[in-house]
This record gives sequence, structure tokens and C-alpha cells, in this order.
Amino acid sequence: MSRMIGTTSRGVRAPIIRQGDDIVDIVVSSVLEASRDEGFPIRDRDVVAMTEAVVARAQGNYASVDDIAADVRQKLGGETVGVIFPILSRNRFAICLKGIAMGAKKVVLMLSYPSDEVGNALLTYDQLDEKGINPYSDVLSLAKYRELFGENKHEFTGVDYVEYYEELITSCGAEVEFVKLTTSERLQKLEDGEVDCLWGGVIYNDNLQSKASTSVKYVKNAQVLVMKADRVNDYNDGFEIRNLKFVVEKDSEGAFYIITRNSFKNYTEVESQQAALDMVQSGEADAAVVDYTFAKAVTAKGNKYSDLGIGFDFSSEAYCVAFSKDSDITAILNTYIKEQWETNLSKLATKYGLTLVND
Repeated sequence: MSRMIGTTSRGVRAPIIRQGDDIVDIVVSSVLEASRDEGFPIRDRDVVAMTEAVVARAQGNYASVDDIAADVRQKLGGETVGVIFPILSRNRFAICLKGIAMGAKKVVLMLSYPSDEVGNALLTYDQLDEKGINPYSDVLSLAKYRELFGENKHEFTGVDYVEYYEELITSCGAEVEFVKLTTSERLQKLEDGEVDCLWGGVIYNDNLQSKASTSVKYVKNAQVLVMKADRVNDYNDGFEIRNLKFVVEKDSEGAFYIITRNSFKNYTEVESQQAALDMVQSGEADAAVVDYTFAKAVTAKGNKYSDLGIGFDFSSEAYCVAFSKDSDITAILNTYIKEQWETNLSKLATKYGLTLVND
């Protein structure tokens, strides 16, 4: 008789576990009782697992927020602490954040979007498309986030985690700061050892290579001309557009090509690529130079900037990841990228309309 069912997962209900309980006896008894009641067999090589929280409770082996605070003060000095890309969770991370805040005078908090690493959504892709935000390159300040998206409550918990984490930190007597860093500021912090890694909108170039340890290039990008769709095909090269009124994101690759490389005189610098496209759309500027990856997403049919069109390329670029100069993580990441290239990375590229670097 053939076996037609593959892997099966079952959740077993156990009694409330308290400090000092015999966790081994409770687990074995609970699994055997469930097997008898539900009529499923226990086979050789089956796996029985329990959460670390259950084990910790039985052992009394867990840290209080006071313990975390004391550890933060001892190891990090008790002044300013950075918390990068925490998950959005009241029971899994918020208590840890409380301990961190109790041990510091200031917490610099950076949340990933549109979701955290386990899938809890801060924003939806539809919201990003509507506002013309590129999650691969745009870093939002708290003020800009609120201006664009207002209050966003979790679908199931009803919690606005930005507000919740902010209030949790301040309730512990610490100051909270949400920051937006320009490209040069981010690179300077990497050089100074304030951060260990830059990932997201990082362009592979000679300047970056001289100051950081860079991964292999993985996604193609370019700086492209964006104008009103009915005008963009009237221009074919840099000479023809010299007299146009340009807008670029401050300290961006687009700004480099307009201001430094081509010495255009008639330009305005703004705080984001989205703000640049807003000015083109309103007629305040004739053209913008922005990331192709960003432009392709936000000018697609049905999106906010669908009345704008993409013109010629100013450059051919690629995204990479940057680590501190002496980091040994670069080689590890390169190996991982190579292993995932034909499977997961290719699927993600297809899903989000990206082009992988072939060389």
C-alpha cells in the first residue's frame, strides 16, 4: 500500500506550564494522549517541537525588562541606541523594546516597509504605488510617512505600530527619533562604523567600492529621464534637454548626472524622487531624472504617475549591498546570492518586474 500523504503538522494542546514543571514529562504525555484521542500513529523520525518560551517558563530562564535595560547600559553606554528593522509585535518584540528604551536616553528607530521580515504589513503595495514611493530606495522620515500615509492600523490587531512603538519608548523616559539619511550621510555612517551595512537603493560605483566592501551586483537599474508622456519621445539625448527645467532628488544619482556630470544650470533639488515627479506632473518642472526601477513601477497604467513617461537612460547601473570595509559578511552574502540566483531571486525578479544582472 502506497503512502499518499506527505508532511503533516499538528498542534498539541498542553496544560499551562509553570516554573519547575517537568517539561519532558508534560510533552511526552501530551503527545501520547493526543495520539490516542485523535487516532494518529507516531512514527520513527517524527519531530516533536516546543517553543522556546515554553521551555524558558519551565526553567525560569528568562530576562526581565530590568535585566535588558541593565545589559543595554553596560554594553552600549546608556546614551543613544539604534534599533533597525524590528518586527511589529506586542508580545514578541515590544517588551524587548521597552527594556532597550529603559536602558538608553535616546532610541533611533528604523522600521522596514511595506512589511517587517515576518510579513506584518505597515503599508500595502497599493498605497506605495498610489503615492509613488519606491521601497527599494526611498527612506521616509516619520513626518513624511505621516504626511503621505497618515495612520495605518494592523489588519488583525488594530494597532498603529509606529505610534505604539513611539509611545512605548517615550513612556520609558527615552527620546525617540525616526531618521531619513541621504546617500552620502549613509555612506559616512558606514565609514565611521556607526552602521555595519547599507541595503536598499545602494548603487554599485567606484566611489562606493573605495569606501566599502560591496557585494556582487544583483538588480539592474538606470537613471532615466521622466517627463509628461506626450513630450518624452521628443528628446533623444542630453544636448536636446539642456534648456529644460529639471528637478532631482537631493544627493541622489540623478542629481549627480544633472549637476556634476552634465553641469545643467536650470534645476531644483527636492527631498525625494516622489516630490520630483510631483513637480513634473504639476508642470512646475519639465523633467526629472530618477531611478528606472522606481519610475517603471509608479508610471505603470493605473498608478499615480501614469500620465508621465520614461525617456532615455543617463546611465546603466546596478544595485548592490555595502558593508564596512573590513567586513567578512560580504563573502557570505555573495555565496547566498549565487545559491539563490536561479530559484528565489529569479522568482522575485519576475514578480516585481526587475531585471537581474547577468555578469
